[in-house]
Amino acid sequence: MKVICLGGALAGFTPDSNAASAADLKRLAQPGERIVLVCHGAPYDDTSTLFPEIKEYDLCAVVLTHRRDATSPVQLEELQKDLRLQCRRVFGLTRGWNNLSEEERERVRAFLLGNDLAPADADLQVLFGMDSPVSKLAFRVALEIALRELEGRRSSRNTGMQSNAERLLSPAFALAQQDAELAPTADALRKALTSDNKTLREQLRNALASLQPQRADV
Repeated sequence: MKVICLGGALAGFTPDSNAASAADLKRLAQPGERIVLVCHGAPYDDTSTLFPEIKEYDLCAVVLTHRRDATSPVQLEELQKDLRLQCRRVFGLTRGWNNLSEEERERVRAFLLGNDLAPADADLQVLFGMDSPVSKLAFRVALEIALRELEGRRSSRNTGMQSNAERLLSPAFALAQQDAELAPTADALRKALTSDNKTLREQLRNALASLQPQRADV
């Protein structure tokens, strides 16, 4: 599978793996081909519209990065939203691509070429910004909001219950993509979406209980 840099060249990419523009992607990969895309800067045109050429590819993973700077959380969230129907694995980096060592870049590439939503390697989790306690707090709050909403819809016969539950949990699922520790909980809840309301609420309570901060023994 090809790993292609889109935008100005980044360290480790040659002309055979660097598309200077979105239109240049076709020089390196056929439409429909499965690729990993490393975006040097946000892939939007002057009207803040995602480059349409990107939609032509089967994206295994996408990384938004810069030469020296960390990825903007705002830009990353926007890109994840715009690619949500095309690619679940959209990441940012807490350090600029050119600030990574060659060994670090190879480890990043290896992860991107896989299928996992989050790396098992603790150092890579930090590099991808997946170790933040803030994300865990936000995840817990998102689950609490979803549970409160579902508590008000106790009937398992509600029309569109599954789609409503999925919509309620979508903020939590998005957060779990950025934190390896949250991924198993999100996966369990995603499976529970096919259950009735009562079972899903019980799964949510169990998830919230597991996320409570542990008190130190006195």
